[in-house]
Amino acid sequence: MARAEEMHAWTVKMSTPSVLAVVTVFSMIPGGVLSDTRGAQGLEAQQLAQGSSILHRRLKRGWIWKQLFVPEEDPTPRVIGQVKPHIECAPWTTVAQVTATDADDPMFGNNAKLIYSILQGEPYFSVEPKTGLIVTSWPNMDREAREEYLVVVQVKDMLGLSGGYSSSTTVTVSLTDVNDNGPTFHQHLYNFAISENAVVGTTVGRIKAEDGDTGINARMTYTLEDDLEESATFIIQTDPETQEGVILLAKPLDFESKRRYVVAAEAANDHVDTRFLAPDEFRDRTRLKIVVEDVDEPPVFLRPVYEWKVPENVAVGTAVGGVGARDTDVVNNAIRYSIDKRSDATKAFQIDPNNGTIAVVKALDRETTEWHNVTVEATETSKENFFDSLSTSGSFIPPYKETLSILGV
Repeated sequence: MARAEEMHAWTVKMSTPSVLAVVTVFSMIPGGVLSDTRGAQGLEAQQLAQGSSILHRRLKRGWIWKQLFVPEEDPTPRVIGQVKPHIECAPWTTVAQVTATDADDPMFGNNAKLIYSILQGEPYFSVEPKTGLIVTSWPNMDREAREEYLVVVQVKDMLGLSGGYSSSTTVTVSLTDVNDNGPTFHQHLYNFAISENAVVGTTVGRIKAEDGDTGINARMTYTLEDDLEESATFIIQTDPETQEGVILLAKPLDFESKRRYVVAAEAANDHVDTRFLAPDEFRDRTRLKIVVEDVDEPPVFLRPVYEWKVPENVAVGTAVGGVGARDTDVVNNAIRYSIDKRSDATKAFQIDPNNGTIAVVKALDRETTEWHNVTVEATETSKENFFDSLSTSGSFIPPYKETLSILGV
């Protein structure tokens, strides 16, 4: 009687317990069975995946399967699984097994004699016609070039002769990653800028090396070269989420002392596999150029404390002393000096705006005022809002404050 091929399908998602487990999805397409004058028996399909007790039962021809294992970059053919009759034993231990079962009597002619062929998946995979062994037939398959393959295997009874039944299964083979790529910087030089008044811990910038691998094989650690002033001024940390190197300021900066830093940075894989690359190929280096930006700073007085003692009968116009300040910026602008009028209520003193000399402009009387507290301001001539000040008093004042004592005789 005429026989036809009937197709059924379902999909099973499976876990991948190790780095070599590659099959994540199996699609089962069991062939149909019509009535047979020789008395065909019912067939069933069982899923045996990672010790699961769940059975998927279907009438007609069935399959039994487990996971397949295919590492990338393998130069030689490798057995990745076996499709075999249920009535036979595996000729050797395989990492997975896809089994076709036939309910016909194996002792009756060729009805239960199965033959296997590959419908899709060449030239990367092949199947041994009699045993159903699935092997890789393409050397050095690269996951970075192609990660997934569909392999369709067909089994026929009656040794494939006309009038026999057939069934097929589709296997999705995903190559698992091996560490065959090292980190690579796409830039040989990274440029950053940071203000000289940035506080320690400020983020200077981020760098990133690319790695074609995935998961643990792509993890890397960033470091800066040792024993140099440049690297001691900065530190680098690895962001575990983005796998970027984060450059942080480790010491205070001073534009006037050092304006530029050049630092070498390195990215290295945390895990290496010398089967695929030499140790040096699991790391890459780049340079960081960090420019310190100048901040216009106010002038600074040369001394933290000024103190003078003068007789109360000193003549008007007499100079009692002088103050000095300097511009710490590279431009070194000229300084102008002035007295804060609020600090000199008696208006007994005046200051030369150009050189900071303080002179008496009014008669002094010790019995009336023994101490004079005068605030002196130093201002950059180019930027009037940048100034420093100091005041005079009879007690200690912190730096940039002045003590001016006027004593009688």
